[in-house]
Order: sequence, then C-alpha cells, then structure tokens
Amino acid sequence: MKKIFISYIFLILFIGCKTTKQNTINDKTIVMYKVSESKKTDKPIKFDPSFLTFELIYDKNESIFHLVDKLDGNSNNIDIKITKGIYDGYIKFYKNNLEKQKFFNVDEKGLIFNVETDFKNYKWEINPNDTKEISGFKCYKATAKTERKHNGKTQDIFQSYAWFTYEIPTSFGPRGLDGLPGLVLEGSFDGNKIFYVTSINKTDRNIEKPSAQKTISYEEYSNLKYDSVFEMKKAQQENAAEIEQAKKQLPKK
Repeated sequence: MKKIFISYIFLILFIGCKTTKQNTINDKTIVMYKVSESKKTDKPIKFDPSFLTFELIYDKNESIFHLVDKLDGNSNNIDIKITKGIYDGYIKFYKNNLEKQKFFNVDEKGLIFNVETDFKNYKWEINPNDTKEISGFKCYKATAKTERKHNGKTQDIFQSYAWFTYEIPTSFGPRGLDGLPGLVLEGSFDGNKIFYVTSINKTDRNIEKPSAQKTISYEEYSNLKYDSVFEMKKAQQENAAEIEQAKKQLPKK
C-alpha cells in the first residue's frame, strides 16, 4: 500500500512538472507598438501615423508582427490608406527560430508574396555604454547598416537602430528588427520611422504563419520594386517631354 501511495505521488509530481514545462513553452506574449517620425527636421508630417497601432505576438520559437487594422467609417479614406502604406501597415513580418526562417508577407498589385530575408539580415553592433530606460526596462542601443539593391547595385543605405532589454530574453522585435539578446522596445529600420512599445502582456492568441501565392527572395522583391519606381519615373519624364513639346507649339503672344 505504501509503495502504491509513493508511486501515486511521483505520478502527480511528474504530470505537474510536465504540464508546467508545457505551459512555459507555449507561453505567448503580445507587445503593442505605435509609430512616429524622427524629429530630425522641422518639416511638417503630411500623413500623421498616430492612429496606427501594431502588435507583435511571440513565443519561444516564432513571432508575427503586423498592423492592428481597426475597422471604422474612415477605412476607405484615401489619406488613411496612404498612411498605412507609408508605415508598412499592409505588411506582416514573420520569423521562426526553429526553421531559421524569416520573411514578410505583402500584397503587390493583387498578388500575395512571401518575401524571404536573411535570417540574420541585421549585423548588429551593441554599444554597452549607450543605455536608457523604456517602460521601466533598462535598454541598450544596437546599430546596423541596411542596404537596398537593384540588380546587384546598392541604391539606398539605411542607418537602422534598436533599443533592446536583456530583462526580456527573446530575439524578437517590431518590423523585423530582431536577432538581439533581448526584446526590442524601440527601433527604426531607416532612422526615420520609429516603432516604440506601449504595452507588454501575456496572451492566448495564436501565431498564424502568413500564406502567399508566391515565395520570392528579397533581391527579387527589391528588383521588382525598383523596376516599378523606374518605370514610373520614365513615364513622368516622357509625359514631361510631351507637355514641353506641346508648349512649344502654342502660338506666341
């Protein structure tokens, strides 16, 4: 009888430990962010992003970051649509540490792409002396240079930065700003659009991996975007030439 009782106790402890471990593994956190523009210039912001709210949901292995798209009567307002586009409100950023996979999901002219990026696309440099407090957490600044290329040639170089805390040991962050030894509470991929934390809580929400009609590399996507920009500029130049030619044909006063 005594042996049966001891075995029963061990069974309860085993199940309890297993359940606790499983709950820890499946724990998910939701982090809310807002976005603002850098105050480097005195130029007025044409499209105010203050109404935008983003969320990062993560667990031990994966994360998803995207806009919280609140439906309201102004959802079809052209300024709101443009603002969402400027601040990447139509893009979802996904990362999976187990599969070493990182991509963003985007709609380009009605075609849904998963754009794969380098799992460690940010080559961070951490400054141990550059610190500040954010939402009660001591944060350290990390910086990196980010390049955008077209057909192998560098077109843009961004000065990316992130403020992260060792107190929350996860490698995730907003808008793909990740790969650091702590949660990113504030950061910018281009030095202008700044994502900053507003709240951190536990959640039972699922992390849904975005699906797409086609998967392409970041280089392919970058070429696609720059080709579109060059075509637009070419069309504008051609139209400008036609307008100038028409002006010349007008009778002189």
